[in-house]
Amino acid sequence: MGAIGSRSLTIENTTGGDVTVSSPASPPGPFDWSAFNNVIPNGQSRNVLVEFRPTGPGGFQSTMTITSTALG
Repeated sequence: MGAIGSRSLTIENTTGGDVTVSSPASPPGPFDWSAFNNVIPNGQSRNVLVEFRPTGPGGFQSTMTITSTALG
């Protein structure tokens, strides 16, 4: 319907140790991202691609839940 847009979300680990981060895949809808479950070593990062594919006019929203083993 509209133009597809994409953005990269960067998750960076600055904790001093390895951190596991994970998220389920996006629910059905105009926002799309893949599930992930990765160990990110200290000082490293991981990029998550989020695509937007509008299905019609109007506003859209979605929530990405990211869990990690980082303390605090």
